[in-house]
Amino acid sequence: MQPTTREKVRERAKRNASGPRPNIAQSITCPRCEQTKPPGSYVLKSHYCCTCRSELRPLLRYPSYQIDRDGNVWNKYGRRMAIQRRGVYKTVRICHNGTPHEISVPKAVREAWGPERNDYRVQHCHYVFPDGRSCENAHTLSDGQSPLFRPEHKFCRYCEDTRLRPIRGFPLYMMDKHGRVFNRYTGRRIKQQNTSGIVLRDADKSPRCLSLPRLILCVWGDNPPGTGWDDPAGSYVVHHKDGNPYNNDLDNLEWRHFRAHTPPPPHVATDEQEGR
Repeated sequence: MQPTTREKVRERAKRNASGPRPNIAQSITCPRCEQTKPPGSYVLKSHYCCTCRSELRPLLRYPSYQIDRDGNVWNKYGRRMAIQRRGVYKTVRICHNGTPHEISVPKAVREAWGPERNDYRVQHCHYVFPDGRSCENAHTLSDGQSPLFRPEHKFCRYCEDTRLRPIRGFPLYMMDKHGRVFNRYTGRRIKQQNTSGIVLRDADKSPRCLSLPRLILCVWGDNPPGTGWDDPAGSYVVHHKDGNPYNNDLDNLEWRHFRAHTPPPPHVATDEQEGR
């Protein structure tokens, strides 16, 4: 015979009158600081210790998630959420009320910790000189933008204005005077296919093989009429002054009429010039 509701209430009252129930919880390891502490150091219904709870603040409009000063997002079960990169931006994907959301990490840090956390991250320019020196320009970003850096670009404005130039018809790349081509969004240098050719993707994402000496003169040189990389039927061709077809420096290249152009003598390339 099952006990009635009145009997259940009486049994519950007897247990409460006999004193508090013994605490049988064991020590738990905090998922954030990875330190084992007694149960009294933990807040009710939380997987973090009191010290970590003071360093975490709930996300605005998403109270089930917490964020620290460094931009790390944690859920209520103590799991750290993965950070997604969108160029210079950082985003995190969370689920709220069964609906996925993607929020900006710098914006979430600023909303949770106040305007003093606007200086979120430092971005350095990715331009490297031929001798190995790197650009010294660095600036603290505020939500991915700054006076020295354009949004989602890896090069500072000084390098883009003085050391790099965009390639017409190829918006993903920029070139310096030494003939090196860089991806403006990742900062990586594009490798040459051979001594005089390079493959780039145009605005339609289609790969095209271009002549590197002709591309250097079109970007950095004084172009006479009919001398474009997109005008192969022009009357002018690229001439190497020292007769070395592997020397593609800007000072060694010039435009010449095809009738006045004499092909350079045979030149034996070294392993370094062939890119081996």
